[in-house]
Amino acid sequence: MPFKRKFTSAKKPTVTVHTKKMPAWSDKSEGEWKNCHCCGEFFVLLLLIANVVLTGLVLYQQRNIESMRVGGRENYEMLRDVFESEGFKAQQKQQIQQAMQMYQVPADDVEETPAQ
Repeated sequence: MPFKRKFTSAKKPTVTVHTKKMPAWSDKSEGEWKNCHCCGEFFVLLLLIANVVLTGLVLYQQRNIESMRVGGRENYEMLRDVFESEGFKAQQKQQIQQAMQMYQVPADDVEETPAQ
């Protein structure tokens, strides 16, 4: 005869955990800054101001880089005056018209915009 064992339901040990609800501002695991709305708005404002300042610096440095390419500030001013002169504009217009004739582009398709 096979061995038969009686199954008894043994009581397993139980664990009781007591928890208490903590306020949201005291939760250190998610950081103290997460639940402070005024700090978030201040941080966004700070980032916006920093972005504007850095953009201004980049634009200022771009002008300095352009002046260094042509050999200094004086050369940059002279070159700017050349580009703004009427003789240079007329010469460029003539070269563009010659290129249009070479590639057979009708002049009617091109609109002339007034210089500012």
